[in-house]
Amino acid sequence: YNNTAERDLFIAYLASELSVESYYFLKETKDWKEMSLDSPERIAQAIQIYRTFIETESLLEVNISGTVKEDLKQVFVVLQEHMDTELPPTLFDAAVSQVSNILSAGPFERYLNKNPDGLELSAGGRGEALVLSHSAF
Repeated sequence: YNNTAERDLFIAYLASELSVESYYFLKETKDWKEMSLDSPERIAQAIQIYRTFIETESLLEVNISGTVKEDLKQVFVVLQEHMDTELPPTLFDAAVSQVSNILSAGPFERYLNKNPDGLELSAGGRGEALVLSHSAF
């Protein structure tokens, strides 16, 4: 979201649905993807994203398939042994796609129909202009 007030309302709504981790995951992976490939923080940030959002029973674990989770786990197992492993910009794309799909089909759709106070939005209300995509974060 470019509109910080709208973003804050959506985050509050996600918190009320106990799914705010999805928003933060999408934001963190977008920021990571925009990092320079030779940035010294890139690997550390990828590890942080994995430990926070992907690792089983992590603090803010997102809902992704076991296959995607296992694929990412294997990358990070190799990374522990070879810290010079190059991480492709597409590393989190499958997880991002799944999280975006879940948000679009659930919380985001409900958010478009209600504001956090539970009032229905009228036609032409703030929700119509929102598009949920990785670029929106």
